[in-house]
Amino acid sequence: MAIGGLAAKPAVASVIAGATKPGQVRQNAAAAEWIPTKEDLEALDQAVA
Repeated sequence: MAIGGLAAKPAVASVIAGATKPGQVRQNAAAAEWIPTKEDLEALDQAVA
């Protein structure tokens, strides 16, 4: 969720995620495919405010 949410922000040019295991790389790549809705982004903003 964090990767897709950050990637959807206009001010974010790229998201750098670390991984120490191959499975984490696959999970990070899959997370980047999620395209949050406007409501999703509003909920994320409220969660971190």
